[in-house]
Amino acid sequence: MTTVISTAAASVRGRRGDALDFAHARLGVISERSLRRAFKRTRADLRAVGLLADGKYLDRVRCYRALLPSIGEVGYVYDSGVPWQRKLVGFEPGTIYIPLNAPVSKTPNHSLTDVVRHEMGHAWRFLDPGFFRRPWFEETFGARYEESWGVGQTPAFDARDFVTDYARTRAAEDFCETFMVLLRCWGSLERFDRRPGVKRKLLAVAKAVSVASREHVAVTSTELAAPRRPRRPPPPDRVTPLTLSCPINDREIEILPNDGTYVCPHCEAAIEVVGGRPQHAKMLRYGCPQTSEAEFVAWETGEFHCLGCRHDVLVRETGRNWVALHQILVVSGARARQRGSVVCPVNDQDVEVGEDDGTYKCPLCKEAIEVTGGRAAHQAMLGFECPQTGEGVHVAAEAGESFVCLECTGDVLVYEDGNYLKVAHMLDLAD
Repeated sequence: MTTVISTAAASVRGRRGDALDFAHARLGVISERSLRRAFKRTRADLRAVGLLADGKYLDRVRCYRALLPSIGEVGYVYDSGVPWQRKLVGFEPGTIYIPLNAPVSKTPNHSLTDVVRHEMGHAWRFLDPGFFRRPWFEETFGARYEESWGVGQTPAFDARDFVTDYARTRAAEDFCETFMVLLRCWGSLERFDRRPGVKRKLLAVAKAVSVASREHVAVTSTELAAPRRPRRPPPPDRVTPLTLSCPINDREIEILPNDGTYVCPHCEAAIEVVGGRPQHAKMLRYGCPQTSEAEFVAWETGEFHCLGCRHDVLVRETGRNWVALHQILVVSGARARQRGSVVCPVNDQDVEVGEDDGTYKCPLCKEAIEVTGGRAAHQAMLGFECPQTGEGVHVAAEAGESFVCLECTGDVLVYEDGNYLKVAHMLDLAD
């Protein structure tokens, strides 16, 4: 009788848990089950790199779901004292708290697991502050953990130096974002070869991880010297893993057949498994006109940073097609002279026009010249280099207008960015 009752109670609890998870998904609320899964995966990462063993070092870190609503933060750790108001309701220092409605997503760097990985960096510092006062931290991140940038000293985002835009806010966040990526990409750091600043930080943190591991967990595996995620043997009752290829480099990927969202170990894009069918997130391929190297951006509208250069890449959907607009060059406007003489900005030659007020056509570039009160002003022109032919091209400086490149017949967009006008040349993309 006891067995029957226990089985029935477990069945009721299971159905109630499924119903709560369904409600959480509908309301955008993080469930206990999903948080436990993310924390368990992070602990597995820490065990793999040698920062955690049973009863040792980071095994003491705990992770809870906070009932207080988020006001923008996705997670937090009190690493320098807990406010007295929150002490009264049980908050403890060095513990990871994830708000009930934390704005997480399924994309890399913003997933629930990546948030826990990031906060684990703050918890690590709380448990071992002396280790973070050693020279390695300031040498790697340019400041001490507890320091903030001065007014006007926050560095500009550069994808070659920071793993994410949030990493540039202060040295502590730069470390935690780097630590998050290190845990996720422990076995494939070669993907960051073209991001030298990021690669340098990853290797420095990997070295610090191995030192802390030897001092506190007594892991002597040579795998820590050259980061590589060990392959765990599959349980005997596990079904055959799913295999698919990364569309960027055609390398084979093995993932669990369970429905859910995974991260590609090669390009960090999302892999969705629905009904046992895996689907890799689409990535757009284009050629950087500055480096002539192939680059990739997410298959979604928005503004991205080209990893080949420092310019912006705008991804837009036009009808059924997706296009990438790569910033080419920012130039100034036209120059004007008085009393019927004006300089053509296309070839920098003087042009003589009538002194009567009116509109004239430049004999050199065929653009309009306005004469008002005896003062001539040539139509402002923007110059850029066609990425297809390498030849110089000029278009009228009118924001929001699109033109045809006279060299390759591709579309050219002129748009405003702050106090400047920018030229974006449409590039061909391959799926």
